[in-house]
Amino acid sequence: MIKNIDNVAAGRHREPTWIWTRALVGRLALLRSHTHELLRRLKQSGDADVVDDAVAFARTELGVTIAAHRDAAHACLGRPLRVCGMVPNTGEPGGGPFWVRDRNSAVTRQIVESAQVASDAAQQAVFRAATHFNPVYLACAFDDAEARRYELDRFVDPGAAFITGRSSGGRELIALERPGLWNGGMAHWNTVFVEVPLTVFNPVKTVLDLLRPAHQAE
Repeated sequence: MIKNIDNVAAGRHREPTWIWTRALVGRLALLRSHTHELLRRLKQSGDADVVDDAVAFARTELGVTIAAHRDAAHACLGRPLRVCGMVPNTGEPGGGPFWVRDRNSAVTRQIVESAQVASDAAQQAVFRAATHFNPVYLACAFDDAEARRYELDRFVDPGAAFITGRSSGGRELIALERPGLWNGGMAHWNTVFVEVPLTVFNPVKTVLDLLRPAHQAE
């Protein structure tokens, strides 16, 4: 599980998070099991029915359209897997879930940060109209069908780096940010988005956020 440390509620407010954490992990476990089963079948046979099952799974469960070919199916399913909890968008600063078309015209599910679209007015409009927000609440699987860890560097999009403004000691600075953990760093993972309730999202962006009920002690 990957979760922001500032998104930890006081004890009496944690039950929804416990419930939905189990739900995300359970969804991940089912997807992982099915993915590994299909990878083992593809390794044993290139028969049309096996490939068709893999193509259908990729389309319906992972939102990815691939060619009906054994190598294409194996390449698609042979990736790390993440299930991302997303809350309804209430205007909090951050990123959200989107369909993204890459340089090769492939369309995939990605978590996009606001800084990535800051220089494009049309994309900003799309971003502001987002229905959901990324609270950083991810269940991740790193192993392949042979129980070996994937080399995660292979699944990074180096082109997802971007420039942001920072300040230090009263000086305005420009920073080059490398691909972030849950956007460019996981750009080539297989991704599933799940809507979760706002009760699991209790951010602290300013000191005043500590006055929210979810951060108050018993």
